[in-house]
Amino acid sequence: MKRFLASIAVLLVGATSFASSGKFGLDFSWGVNVGFQNMNVNMLGGEGKLSRTDMAFPIVRVSSYNFFLLDNMFGLFASLNLSPGFQFGDKAEIGGKTIEGRGYVGNFSDVFFGIEFIVGPSFGIDINENLRFQTGLGFHYLFEKSMVEAFENKVSDSEISLSLHSFGIALTPQLRFSPAKKASFILGCDFLFDFGRSGDTEFKYHVSGNGERDVTYPIPADAIDSYFRFGFSPYIGVGINF
Repeated sequence: MKRFLASIAVLLVGATSFASSGKFGLDFSWGVNVGFQNMNVNMLGGEGKLSRTDMAFPIVRVSSYNFFLLDNMFGLFASLNLSPGFQFGDKAEIGGKTIEGRGYVGNFSDVFFGIEFIVGPSFGIDINENLRFQTGLGFHYLFEKSMVEAFENKVSDSEISLSLHSFGIALTPQLRFSPAKKASFILGCDFLFDFGRSGDTEFKYHVSGNGERDVTYPIPADAIDSYFRFGFSPYIGVGINF
């Protein structure tokens, strides 16, 4: 993980090599990241569907748009954010029945710390002297590590390590105000489409009637047959122009 983060830092800083001949911006922004996960899984003795929502709040999002081709219309884009957050709204559909999940903390099914990275080609165009539109389209990677395991009163009895590696593609449209000045107000939204996943998870539900109890069902990575996550991340921030 340290090597991965170091590689990202080198990529972000290394983009400045084009700044003298093109348009380069280093952005710092804040917002919210919401994702909707859907999985086909083998659980509770049969095939089923598991859905959940995750929401993260980036401590800071650092990104870089770098344009240096065809009159500064095309270039490269990369972004990195560190995000604490939580998952909620767990629901499983098995054998025609719907089972509502129950949370570890309040109605939250999990509390996590996440790292998100996007890299790919970029496109930008000046709408006028005070406004520029730019966007990236590239590889998206999201890592979420469960913090439930860190609680002293851990609810889960399973021994699996709760983590998520989610990857796919991202579209990152942004409006950049006063792009000719040293600093710009930026407004944007990332759209995330993930098709790949690795890592174990859990589903916690309640059994009523005689022997009423909460049950935690571990779902190892190899029990997840297919996965899709759609996410969006609106943000505001400040961009430094070079």
